[in-house]
Amino acid sequence: MGTTANLNSTTPAAASGTINTTYQNDGSGNISSSVPIATTSVLGVVKPDGVTIDVSSGIISVPTATTSVSGLVKPDGSSITISSGVISASGGLSNPMTTEGDIIYGGSSGTPTRLAAGTSGYILQTNGSSSAPTWVANTGGGGGMTLIASQVLSTTTASVTFSSIPGTYNILQIVGFGRVGGSSYNEFINVQFNGDTSAHYIDEILYGKWTNSPVATTSGNGATALRLFALTAGNSTGNYAGSFTFSIPGYANTSFYKQANGQGSFTDTGASGGVETYTTAGQWISTAAITSIKLFGADSFTTGTSFYLYGY
Repeated sequence: MGTTANLNSTTPAAASGTINTTYQNDGSGNISSSVPIATTSVLGVVKPDGVTIDVSSGIISVPTATTSVSGLVKPDGSSITISSGVISASGGLSNPMTTEGDIIYGGSSGTPTRLAAGTSGYILQTNGSSSAPTWVANTGGGGGMTLIASQVLSTTTASVTFSSIPGTYNILQIVGFGRVGGSSYNEFINVQFNGDTSAHYIDEILYGKWTNSPVATTSGNGATALRLFALTAGNSTGNYAGSFTFSIPGYANTSFYKQANGQGSFTDTGASGGVETYTTAGQWISTAAITSIKLFGADSFTTGTSFYLYGY
């Protein structure tokens, strides 16, 4: 004889135990032992087209479909194909990527197309609606600064050179900080371009100190290097340093002589020690594009002194 139990919102849930699989919903809100285990469908559970979903041993299973499942459609109204219970990618987005760093772009008629990863530091350039995008060298045209090279000294070093500088930027800028050895309290550092050691340089320095009025010094014509920045030197207390920035606009131009402008500060801890600040200007009497920059002083750079070359 069948046993019927009515379930409603006031019926408490069992704290433990299992529900006998022979008790099934008979569609009236009751669970009856006289209703057998469904082997073909679950009462009241249907797909959007009204067809019941098959059940085997109480587990809902997706039947194998060779064409489509009625009621399941893509936004364009076409049916979604299912094979062996897995939704097929047919008619949808097919992933063309194969390697880390790949990206997808719309190819002919919008077909998903693979673009392989570009060279490190390159940027993605659009080539209009009729050509694929490409990776290109960053020329700084977007206004951002690109770190071309850096040198952080791990030992005392007499000079630092940046070579093979690409001519694809508009402006070069060198930023740095540190100190030199020797017996002075501070020292202006020399800059040469393209290995030119001849008397082809002109510079001028305007600097000030908290205890003095501004003082201007100039090397005049015929110098063999530019003095574009200064650092704290060996006679000053350890841990004090100088910092600087100098720029070279139009460094790759071959029509004009090259001009450079800098600014910075350094700390000396002598008898009248303090922080000094300065502004520099210099000119290299050459129309050659700058491809290398050498930095050196009367004394060597100390460990930890750092230089960063940027292009933009």
